[in-house]
Amino acid sequence: TAQAVDDPQGDLIRALALPVYNEWIGKLGRSFTQALVRMPDFNAITKASPVKHIAATIWSVPSRQRRKAILCLDALRYDLALDVALRLERFGFVVQVRPCLADLPTKTEIGMSRLLPREDIQVGVSGGALSVTAQGKDLSLKSNRIEYLKQKLGKDAAFLDLKDVTAAGLKAIKAKMLVLFSRDIDLNGEAKGLGIVKDIEKEIAEIVQKIRVLVQGGYPDIHVLTDHGFLLGSGGEQTKWDAPPSAIVCDRRFALVPKAVGTDLPAVSWLWDEDFWLVLPPART
Repeated sequence: TAQAVDDPQGDLIRALALPVYNEWIGKLGRSFTQALVRMPDFNAITKASPVKHIAATIWSVPSRQRRKAILCLDALRYDLALDVALRLERFGFVVQVRPCLADLPTKTEIGMSRLLPREDIQVGVSGGALSVTAQGKDLSLKSNRIEYLKQKLGKDAAFLDLKDVTAAGLKAIKAKMLVLFSRDIDLNGEAKGLGIVKDIEKEIAEIVQKIRVLVQGGYPDIHVLTDHGFLLGSGGEQTKWDAPPSAIVCDRRFALVPKAVGTDLPAVSWLWDEDFWLVLPPART
């Protein structure tokens, strides 16, 4: 017989769903890793363009009086982007969603840097961690990425955090291009883990509302960019793995091992230095 259960916070649902979800994450991670390792050339992937190619096409300053806004949103994964698109279409917007190939490893400092309209980005290792630079500037810092865009776009661009967009504030902005940033989804996911499930509707609704305000405020062309997606994290064991022997960098998403040493773990050649293997763990948040 069925019995109603009082579960206002969803604790019981999470307890029932979490083991199934974690099992699915494991299977997904293993299948994806196997497919990636078997692929001899990433350039053979033709259904999605590398993100650097897409990014290079959208940063031109609009001509005449038409203005546009570019939203750089951290961790807006593909299904959430589809949700944003569906909601905007209900308001009469014409929306196109274009999946792109991110560069491995999919860390924010690499992903956000690759969204910039520049070809001289270098990724290396410094002090046991990845470094992302261009012309001596540390692009892992948001402030340096914004400074580069200011130099590139000049007086035609203005910069805001997405949360600060208001109808009244837009009236004072005359720039042809408005560049906006938000880390809310990524930060909330890291802080709340599975708790973000309860808040994701609010996050998506906020993005849609801000886009509507931008269009009404004189920015009819909107480009939404993101650096990577995410998996719902349960914390603890889901993000732990043992560092491979001889790894010069080990992160929850990857490790770097010299090819001269080798590894028995699944690995692909590292895009930024072919002398290293990019070693792949199971699926990670």
